[in-house]
Formats: sequence, C-alpha cells, structure tokens
Amino acid sequence: MPQVFSSWQDKLLHECLIFKDNLDVQANILRCDPDGRGKERNMDVSRAVAKLSAQTDRIIDIALCMVARAPNSEIIRRNTAFWSREDDGHYKFENVFLVIEHDLVHMTLALNKHPCQYKCNDIAGRLERIARKISFNLNV
Repeated sequence: MPQVFSSWQDKLLHECLIFKDNLDVQANILRCDPDGRGKERNMDVSRAVAKLSAQTDRIIDIALCMVARAPNSEIIRRNTAFWSREDDGHYKFENVFLVIEHDLVHMTLALNKHPCQYKCNDIAGRLERIARKISFNLNV
C-alpha cells in the first residue's frame, strides 16, 4: 500500500515543528540570557510561553481535522496508540496537548511570580521536556 500524505498531516507537522522550535528557543533564552537582559527577559519569555499555550488549541484543531478527514495518514498509522481514543472519550494526542497547555499556563504564572535564575532553569528544563515529548510522538 502506498504512503498517504495529506495536507492535514503536512499542516500538523509544520505547526508542531514551529511549536517545538519555539519551546527550544524560549528554554535557551531562560538558560543562557543571550541578550544580557537579566530579569527583563522573563516578561518576553512569559508572553511567548502564553502564545505557545494558545497554539496548542490550534494544533489540537488541526489534528482533529486530520483524524476526521485523513484517517489513513502515515503519521496515524506509524503511531496508532497516540491517535487512539482513551477512556474519557478524547484522543490521546488531545489529552497530551491539553496537559501541555495547562503546564504552559502554569509556567507563565511561575515566571511572572518568581523570576529568579533557579526558577528560570527549572522552567527551561520543563520546556525542553515538552519539546522532546512533541518530537517523540510526532517525529518532528
């Protein structure tokens, strides 16, 4: 059977790659402070992380469209467990992204509340773990 490539799959992978790259960039800014902005960088990272949180909804919408309109996509066949329904009736990928969205909201709040370097390193590590989770499940 030939590989099936859908525009929904391409759109999803593109959106997830941008998402993952932005997570990595924000983690690097928190760890390294490349512009030497100190605590000021936290507000910029906080805004960027809030935008990433909103982007998870767009990713979920694209993924739901892909599942409905292109259920034989290569990405679904390659990792069927990630695309299956769970006991709560949601797809596993949907639950994963909802947890990511929740975590990103809490990171935004933590950055605004505790701008110390220790907290920045902790949040950078959490952003990197989310990026690895996206990479693992979607091969981006």
